[in-house]
Order: sequence, then structure tokens, then C-alpha cells
Amino acid sequence: MNIHRSLFLALLLCATDIAAAQSVPRAVVGRYHNPAQGFSVRVPRGLRGVAGDQAGPERGVKILLGEGRRIVVYGEPNSLEWEDTAQAARRAIEVDGFDAGNTKVTSGRLGPLPASRGVIQSRSRNLEVIVAFRPRGGPVYWARLESDRKHFRYDQTVFNRVARSFRIEAWK
Repeated sequence: MNIHRSLFLALLLCATDIAAAQSVPRAVVGRYHNPAQGFSVRVPRGLRGVAGDQAGPERGVKILLGEGRRIVVYGEPNSLEWEDTAQAARRAIEVDGFDAGNTKVTSGRLGPLPASRGVIQSRSRNLEVIVAFRPRGGPVYWARLESDRKHFRYDQTVFNRVARSFRIEAWK
């Protein structure tokens, strides 16, 4: 019995340590900096960003626009080895359940970086994706707008401001 009790206590302590090591969500106002991914972006005045709410390493920030509507900006390794940003944008739209074949992907910018931009609209939701590669290798940068039909034009204006505010930072 004592071995079982000791084993149980050891497992409980490990689980407590793992839970304590998980990131704690925090509010972001002003400029969000992510040195691990090498970028920063401005959270517009009057809006609230949230960072540290995802499992694993912190990759970016979520800007809440209203119920079910948000802007997400993040960086991640190019683990799928996208050949170009247009290919990555089409795939992101497919993963979200849209037909990428009906999506026009155009050139655009994410801050100073050349990027690809895809917009898709359905009856219930709209999605806009901007994808850019860090110069000379490194992370793929994503900016995503998830909105509804009613608010899309306004949300897109905010999204464009956020995309223009994107900056490359020292990558650590």
C-alpha cells in the first residue's frame, strides 16, 4: 500500500508541476513583441489582445473584435516547407473548410514583407489570410481575420491596420 501511495503522490506532484509550467494568458495593449518568432505588431487602441493562451510555445497574439470575431497574428517554423506564400495561403483556406480553388490569392504586404493574401466569404463567416516569409529563412508569418458577414468590412479595416503595423524584430 505504501508503494502505491508514494507512486500516487509522485504522479500528483508531476501533474501539478506540468500544470504550473503551462503558459498563463495575459492581456496585451499597445505593441505586442515576440522575440522568439522575431516580430511585433500593434494592437489597435480600444481593443484587447491576448497572448500565452495556446498550448506549447507562444507564437503570437489574438486580437478580440467581438463575439466569434478575431484577428490572429503569429509566426511558426516553415515545417511544411512551403515553396511560396500563395501556396501556404491556399492551404490555410482549405484547412478552414473552404474551397481554395474558388479563392483568388493576390499579392500584398505584411508590414514591410511581400506576402500573399486570400479572402473567402460564405453566408455565415468570412476569412482573410495574409502569409509572408521571413527574409533569408526562418518563420512563416500569418495574419488571419475571422469575421462574420455583418461586421466584415469594419473588421477588415482594423485587420489592414494591424497588418501594416507588423514589424520584423530581432529573432532570438
